[in-house]
Parts: sequence; C-alpha cells; structure tokens
Amino acid sequence: MIRALSPYYITTNLTYITSSARVCDEYTLNIQVWDGLSTGYNGSNVELYQITFNNTQADPTIHDININAIIQDYIEFQQPFPNPNDTTQLIDGNNQRWVRTFNTYDGGTAEYNSFQDYMTLGYAYGNEGKNYDDVTDGLLLKAQDYKVSRNGFFVVPIEASIGNTISVTVKSSPDLQLNDLFYIPQTSYSNRMVQYLWVDLNDTSDDEFVTVEVTNGTTGASSTTILDVVNECKYTPLDVMFQNKDGAIQLFTFFKKQEESITITDNHFETNRGQASVGFHQFVRHNVQARTMISAETGFIDEDNNEVLKQMLLSERIWSYTDGVPTPLNIVDKSFKYKTRQNERLVSYTVKFEKSYNEINNI
Repeated sequence: MIRALSPYYITTNLTYITSSARVCDEYTLNIQVWDGLSTGYNGSNVELYQITFNNTQADPTIHDININAIIQDYIEFQQPFPNPNDTTQLIDGNNQRWVRTFNTYDGGTAEYNSFQDYMTLGYAYGNEGKNYDDVTDGLLLKAQDYKVSRNGFFVVPIEASIGNTISVTVKSSPDLQLNDLFYIPQTSYSNRMVQYLWVDLNDTSDDEFVTVEVTNGTTGASSTTILDVVNECKYTPLDVMFQNKDGAIQLFTFFKKQEESITITDNHFETNRGQASVGFHQFVRHNVQARTMISAETGFIDEDNNEVLKQMLLSERIWSYTDGVPTPLNIVDKSFKYKTRQNERLVSYTVKFEKSYNEINNI
C-alpha cells in the first residue's frame, strides 16, 4: 500500500545495464495512475506523469524522487456505504488507485525498475520512517474493543490481496444471533483492494458482543475486533465516519449528549430610500450566512480509543451518518489532551464539529 498523504520515495539506480554497466547522464521517472484492473496500465484511462533528473555529478549510486504530491490528486475521497437497513455484508471501496513507475535512461525507451502497488489517501506518522506500510493481516483499523449501538452498525475496513484469500468470521455471543463467514478472494481490481464489512447490529437483538476475526488464508496472520453492543436509553447515538490513517473509512459512535448551535455572519449597508416610520430599513442586511456547530460527548470509553480519536481529529474527510444520509463535517477542535485511567480514572471526551456547508445554499 502507498500512503499518498505522506512522502513516498521511488529509488532509482543511477547505474544501469545495457551491454555493460553505465552511469547515466539522465533518467526519466515515468509515473502511471489508473483505476480498474492492475494490468490496465496501457489503457486510455491511464494518467502519465514524467520527471527527468540530470545526473550532472556523474553519481553512480542512487537517487530518490518523492511522488506523493503527484499521485494523491487522483483520488476524490468518497464514502461508499449502502442503505443502513441492509444486512451484514461486504461492499467494495472506491478510494484506491493503481500506481506504476518505471525508469528510462539517457533518452532511451527501454523500461527499467518497474514497480507497481495500489495507493490510498492514508499517511504515516512522523516517526514511522520512509515508505511505511504495516498492514500484515488485512485489518485497516486498530484491533481493539469498540462500543457500538444496538440499533446501529459498524464498519470494518479490510485490505484484499492480489495473491491471497482473506476470510472474515462474524459471530455474536452468547447466542450466536449473528454467525457469518465471508471470503474476500484475491483480486486485481483497484476498487476491491479495500473492502468494508458492514455489520448490522440490528441482527443481534439480545447478544452482548460481536467478534470479527480477519485471517490471511496464506500466512495465517489474523486480527480480532470485539464489538461491545450498548443499549443507550437516554440519548440517540451519533455515528461518525472518517478517513483513517490507512486511507479507509472508519466509524466511531458518540453515545451521550449532543448540542447544536448556529453561527451567523452578515453585512449591512445604509440607504436613504425612506423613513423607518413607514417601514423602510435605513440599514439593510445582506450577505447573510450561517454555519452549524455540533458538540458530541463520547460517554465513558477505554483509553485505547485515544488512537482512534487522534486519527479522527487528523482526518480530512468526516461524515455523520443518520438514517442512511451522510452529513459532511469538519473538526473544530485544534488540540487534544489525552486522558488515561491512571490520571482521570474515567475517560470521556467532548468533540466539536462544524457542518461542512453553509446553511443557505450558495453553490
């Protein structure tokens, strides 16, 4: 996986082989980006970008070019979800593209150092090093316990494989009211490289937990996510989806109090069209606009959720999801103090969002 929101370096040998080893005078890095089949790099929908490096110092070693600023613009991040009344199922993602690079040397046409992988709008942390990729078992969220609403849903993003089959087991307990086994076959399509397990919690009328186990069929590596099904009696839980560190959709539910407020902006100009005594405005209001703010409380949660909330606050794309309708949001908070059981004993947070549109449509 290429995490296109962080630098991604393509390393090129400045010495190449023709009839013998030769230090190049220049090389061109060719970058191809496309959607669809992995073998479709010669198709009409392929975007080609070229960067030429002049080896003026006759350096015989290697040279790096960062391509992330070029490739990330080819994904317009979307939320790919069905109607919430649909049953537990796997659905394709649509926020992936294929990236292929190769070199040509000294004006030639022969291809060297061909490389190909799929990219997402994910990122690496600053201390994780060059070209970071830590996905080994297919799970594209942190394996831990998550609180979920009895009347809601949960989304598990899963990385498919070009060469392996991934199995996904979903079981609720103690009564196995939800008991499904899904297979994600190996694929060569970009929109299937990330798939989403949509878990409908309405299928668990009495069960208290849901276990989701994702297993790589070749390596046997697996991760388990536990869903703690909560019956919230006083408040209506708020489901928030966001673009996580792996460039996949992740969900977090706020269980407690939510408050909405509105911030209004306007301008005024002065007129002399008539007297106020007969109803004329001396100061006329115009350019009236408003934005809606939402404050949401998590309720008491485990401190493992600090990482989840961190990724939410770092996300470029956030939606709330109510009755099958996504509402685009932006984060208002610009700082975040981590809480722990050792310091606070009970961990809970309030997060402030702003609806990502004007109340008066001006598009």
